[in-house]
Amino acid sequence: MGYDLISQFNNGNQRAFKLIHELYYDRLVYFAYRLIGIREEAEEITNDTFLKLFQRHEQYRNEENIEAFLYIANRNACFNYLKFQKRQRTHQQDMMYLMKEESDPGPEIVEDSLMEAINDAIENLSPVRKKVFKMIFLQGLKIAEIASELHLSAQTVNNYRYQSLQILKKSLSEKQLVFFGLIYTGHAICAVV
Repeated sequence: MGYDLISQFNNGNQRAFKLIHELYYDRLVYFAYRLIGIREEAEEITNDTFLKLFQRHEQYRNEENIEAFLYIANRNACFNYLKFQKRQRTHQQDMMYLMKEESDPGPEIVEDSLMEAINDAIENLSPVRKKVFKMIFLQGLKIAEIASELHLSAQTVNNYRYQSLQILKKSLSEKQLVFFGLIYTGHAICAVV
C-alpha cells in the first residue's frame, strides 16, 4: 500500500477504500472467527469495522495506522459481542428461574400478566416521555440519536429517560421491574434506577 493510496483514501476515494477492504477483509474475518467462532457474526463484525474505518478516513497517515485500527476495532467488537452473548445467556437463565418460581399459574400466564402490567405502566407515561422511552428501550437508539431526531439536548433526553424509569419503578412491583429489566435493558432495572 503506497502513499498515493493512503492519500486517496484520506480524501474519501471509494476505489482506495475498496483496495484496503480487499487487502484486509479475509484476514479480519478469520481473526474475528477465531475469537467468536461464528462465521456470519465474524463477517458482520468485520463489515462494521470497515464502516467505522471509512467514517474516519481522514485520520490515517500510513498503512500501520489503518491496520492497527482495523485489528483493534475488530477485536474490541468481538469482545463486546462475546460479553453481550454472555449477558444474554445469563438473562435467559434468570428468566427461566423467574418463570419457574411461579408454580401455580403456567409461565405463559405469568409472562402475559407481567407484560400487561409493564405495557400499562409505559402507556401511562406522558407523550414525550413515552416516545423517548420507546426509542431507547424498544428501538435501541442512543441518547444522541434521539436528541438529534427530536431536536432536544442530550441532557433533556437523559432526564426523560430517568424520569420514565422513576415512574415505572413506582408503578411496578419488584418482580415486574426485574422482568422489565431483563426484557428491555438486559439487566435488572432496580440496579439501574
